[in-house]
Amino acid sequence: MKPTSFPSFATVGEVARQVGCSSHIIRVLADSGRLLHFRDYNGWRRFTDINSAVEIAAEQIRRGKESENLAAEDDNENKSQ
Repeated sequence: MKPTSFPSFATVGEVARQVGCSSHIIRVLADSGRLLHFRDYNGWRRFTDINSAVEIAAEQIRRGKESENLAAEDDNENKSQ
């Protein structure tokens, strides 16, 4: 009898390592609904498609940094006027 193999699902830490960010950011993105995930029997967030999760997380982080930079530029312009 062949042993049953179960698909491996990526954890928050694995996605964070591939993106190059903290686990906290990945948890926030997952909890806000931006990353597709499910919770296992331990309550851990699991990602079925790690490549998609990494791409989406990297894009969301990049967008967040751009908006922070724009907000900082707006603040600087308003202070100088």
